[in-house]
Amino acid sequence: MDAADRVFAPLDAVRRLWLRALGRFAPHLLSNRGARIAVLGTFSIALTLSLSVARPIMMVALGPLLFGVPHLVSDVRYLVAKPRLHRRWAFWGFVALPLAMASIPSARIVAPLSWIGGCLVARCSRTMRGVALVMATVAAAVYIAGGAMSEFVFAHAHNFVAALLVLVVFTRSRTHALVPIAVFILFSIALLGGVFDQTLLSKGALTGITGGATLYDAVRHYARYSIPGPAALRLVALFVFAQGVHYLLWLRVIPDESRERPGIRSFGSSFRALQRDTGLVFLCVAGALWALFALWGWFAAEDARLAYLHLASFHGHLEIAFLAIALLEGPSLTLSPSPPA
Repeated sequence: MDAADRVFAPLDAVRRLWLRALGRFAPHLLSNRGARIAVLGTFSIALTLSLSVARPIMMVALGPLLFGVPHLVSDVRYLVAKPRLHRRWAFWGFVALPLAMASIPSARIVAPLSWIGGCLVARCSRTMRGVALVMATVAAAVYIAGGAMSEFVFAHAHNFVAALLVLVVFTRSRTHALVPIAVFILFSIALLGGVFDQTLLSKGALTGITGGATLYDAVRHYARYSIPGPAALRLVALFVFAQGVHYLLWLRVIPDESRERPGIRSFGSSFRALQRDTGLVFLCVAGALWALFALWGWFAAEDARLAYLHLASFHGHLEIAFLAIALLEGPSLTLSPSPPA
């Protein structure tokens, strides 16, 4: 037993109890990747919806602080490290540089240049590259011209990008993956349609946590262009729900789809694979950041949340740039094996 196994032994012991119970009722979920994604993914999305409509204001603060940094690690792992894009010099100039500018408030609007960079980095025919460049240039120009409205729309839309990536890029079981994605879309439509208004307008739903986001803060960030009243709260709840599903897909579904073996592995084994893909130094920095935001959030949740959002402003554009590369290069890029340790 190595150090990782010893550290994660308590968690693995608890999970073994849960897996043993699950094996009695649905043993095929332990070995069948597709069934596991369909069943557990749908259950997790339903649970995320229930929390999002019952306590949306609380979830505005807690979601990014608990799951934000781990989901950024997953972003870097599956969009850069595993496909080995960091080994291409062009990636640093055409994609990484515009993404880095996303952290500069005065230059954030040029982050969509990374979409064009993704087309330049992709290894494909000149014809495909030309068509993709035209589409990416038009999209980036529209985004830049839209200013603050574009950033608002993108904040909502990027939560759905992970679902698109699951369906067209990271999939070994597309038919089964359609089930939770379809449930996600139907729940989103129901939220916007007012199906959950009674719960959203209840007194408990409008409360947050001490030092966390208020209803005013949430509306100002995620519904500022909507009609005041129930419509604004629906947009807030939709953002919280879609963000929760976004985290779920990056932390559970995409890793499950990308793993070479269909079974479930231990926490220790998962950590070793993560270290092999990203490196120990990167994980140490990420762990320190997660601890920092968690501690900061304990004393000033809203300040910590806003700081995290500032740090994470690059990742939605990275997902779009990667989607362009993956569509141009095909599955040989997306499901490549991990590099050797």
